[in-house]
Amino acid sequence: MALKRRAGVLVVGAVVALTTIPAAASPGRASLLEPITVNGRVDGDVVAMGANVVLGPKADVRGHVVAVFGAVQRDPGARVQGRVIGIKSLAGGVLTEEGSAVPVTVRLGMDLLLASVWLVVATVLAALLPARVVTGAWTVNRLGLRVLGVGVMVFVTVIMALLAAVSLGPGVAVPVLTMLMLLTVAAKAFGLTLLGAALGGWLVARVARVRLPVAISTFIGVGALVCVRFVPVIGGPTWAVVSLWAVGAGLLGVALGPSVLPIPAPARLAE
Repeated sequence: MALKRRAGVLVVGAVVALTTIPAAASPGRASLLEPITVNGRVDGDVVAMGANVVLGPKADVRGHVVAVFGAVQRDPGARVQGRVIGIKSLAGGVLTEEGSAVPVTVRLGMDLLLASVWLVVATVLAALLPARVVTGAWTVNRLGLRVLGVGVMVFVTVIMALLAAVSLGPGVAVPVLTMLMLLTVAAKAFGLTLLGAALGGWLVARVARVRLPVAISTFIGVGALVCVRFVPVIGGPTWAVVSLWAVGAGLLGVALGPSVLPIPAPARLAE
């Protein structure tokens, strides 16, 4: 029970911290579930949550333009001093520069590059923190679908925090959004490492019936997970579920730590 309370306190603390930030008195425009059309000067950031941002030919934004779960439609004559960013998925940790069409081949190349980054980061984490990764992988095995439930809870928490931030204005929404993205990506990276170690260890034990170093098992497991992303039709939804599972695993891996391991982890993973 004490370990579960530690994870709960971590989530509740994040909600309180992110939803009690005082509003900054900076000009700009923010919208929740309603499109924003800009065709003039805006002295600040433009942030839309669950809607599109339309920048007309006379738009002159003196800050950033951000669309969360939406798109930015930008006229060639629109001027933006900051960055124009569309966030397609918090679970996936994907930020894309908006404003121009991306060819299919370029998008595929970006997806392959991102998959390679996840693979490298997970393998490096497993090599640097082998004991912690083995412990976390054992925890993921023990908790099963509850890890996915935690990931869904974190996703809902992030959405609530974003809603609160957008309601406080663009001066608050942009820094909170940046913080949330960094925390989500970090949790997913560590969680994907744990999932990869668990899956890789299981695959190696069943197929080769040998015990490999945790970094190699993680490489195999994460490689199998990122390959799912490129399966037609089901690849996208499956990767979204994996991402949520990874976020939950990352949070639990940090919150519970090595204290949950009552017996040697390698022995349990090989069972």
